[in-house]
Amino acid sequence: MNEHALRIAELDAHIQQGLRDDPPVHPDHEVIRYAPPATRDALPPLPSYVQHRDDIDLIGKAASQAIVTQYDGAMRSLEAMGKELIEAVKQSQQMTERALEAVKFVTETCDAYREESKIIFARIEHAAALTAEVRKVCEDMRAKIARPA
Repeated sequence: MNEHALRIAELDAHIQQGLRDDPPVHPDHEVIRYAPPATRDALPPLPSYVQHRDDIDLIGKAASQAIVTQYDGAMRSLEAMGKELIEAVKQSQQMTERALEAVKFVTETCDAYREESKIIFARIEHAAALTAEVRKVCEDMRAKIARPA
């Protein structure tokens, strides 16, 4: 365990010496010197609805551009969500149309059943009336046969 502590102390001393020899930022250097040339020389294009003022320095331009880029990204996400909502509405309209077609089919089927039941009802009543008439004729005939003239 003591040997482990010595290694950590040596490593810590080595890091401190490295920082003294080559600090990450010298007081006379700007932080921007560490950015790759493509990044520090030109900013990415702005959205078409904004434009940098001429009297703004590079840091002000970068800061304002970072904010507008964030807002632009949020706007694009909202637009994408709007497209998804439009698609959902279209699907809903299609479902509504299919449901209305199904309701129309059910209504037409009910009307056909209603007409068929009227026809069957009329046939049964006609058969019942005919049966009653046949029964009466038969009873009358039996009565005539039973009574001698």
